[in-house]
Amino acid sequence: MENTAQALRHYFNGNGTPVTLGNNTINALVLSGDFQSRHQRIISGKSTSLNGSFSVNLTSNIFHVGRTNVDYSIKCVPGNCSVTYDLFVRDGFWDVDFINERFLKGAPLFQPDGPGPNLEMFGGTPYPYIPIRGTYTFPNPGY
Repeated sequence: MENTAQALRHYFNGNGTPVTLGNNTINALVLSGDFQSRHQRIISGKSTSLNGSFSVNLTSNIFHVGRTNVDYSIKCVPGNCSVTYDLFVRDGFWDVDFINERFLKGAPLFQPDGPGPNLEMFGGTPYPYIPIRGTYTFPNPGY
């Protein structure tokens, strides 16, 4: 899945089945400033934790993904380290009614963001993204 039109079609016709996001979407995440900033901290030894998570905002590039989650885990052996990233974790195409989501999010019957039904006022079925795993090896900066 590469664009918001495909995401909407799957929302209305996919019966909630999980999807794998395409290479363009993965590249948009990995090449984003948010991701690259965290990646540079990790490979330069400035990360304060060997595992954790952070979010990346893709709303302006890949609207249907919006803000997504990345988990990471750093492992080292003498001489080098590797970091494993799990992209799009705990995420999916949950609420297409983003206008009502913004204005009704405090109301008990209108809790946004998550598997539905929440704000599915127009039909459709929310669905999860299948996480993507990638590993990067780098010289040990002192972990």
